[in-house]
Amino acid sequence: MKAHSPQRASTFAALLTLLVALPAIASAQSVHMPLVGRQFPTLGIAAQGGAVVDLPDEGLKLSPAAGGVARVGLQHVIGPRLSMNADVGIGATWLGAHPMSTAAPADAEVGLAWQIAVLGRYFPIYQRSGLTLAAGVQYSGLRLADVPSSQIGLEMRAGYFRWDSEERFWTLEFGLSLPVLEGLSLPTDFTTNDAAGLPERSWHYMRASLGISRAF
Repeated sequence: MKAHSPQRASTFAALLTLLVALPAIASAQSVHMPLVGRQFPTLGIAAQGGAVVDLPDEGLKLSPAAGGVARVGLQHVIGPRLSMNADVGIGATWLGAHPMSTAAPADAEVGLAWQIAVLGRYFPIYQRSGLTLAAGVQYSGLRLADVPSSQIGLEMRAGYFRWDSEERFWTLEFGLSLPVLEGLSLPTDFTTNDAAGLPERSWHYMRASLGISRAF
């Protein structure tokens, strides 16, 4: 019996080592590659609503707006809680009778809408689900019947993310687009003096959005 005790001790030690190592082996097998540095293409849609806020001398006027865009983007993970997000959206917007015209007020119309956004995002990648916050800049435009409108401003989003697997996640978030610089691309016809009679600009176009996106 004494001759076999060293062999039994070594067998017991090997089994104990295997039991201790199994969780680490299983964990290593569940992670296919590091998430930091990964890039995830995204596809999504967003419903948008807002208003053109006009402040002429005679008082406040609001022109309602509603529409939606399809979004294509890319999210680049640069740290355990931080990523960079860029997306392009294109769609349509209905705008009520509004002052964004060379002969205001213009009638209600539907215009082509687009937006480019670049955002820094709080995104804790090692959580299965949780809160995500993003802020950055946006460049957007709305093609109207009279003249096209463009805007550079702030973009802020807040929402919820959830991983379906190590490779895919989806995000549901609410956003605000606030103008900093905005205006109209006026016609360049110098043969008339119509430009001299343009009304003084006193409007600001503000938008909110509710969007869902899927990362691959």
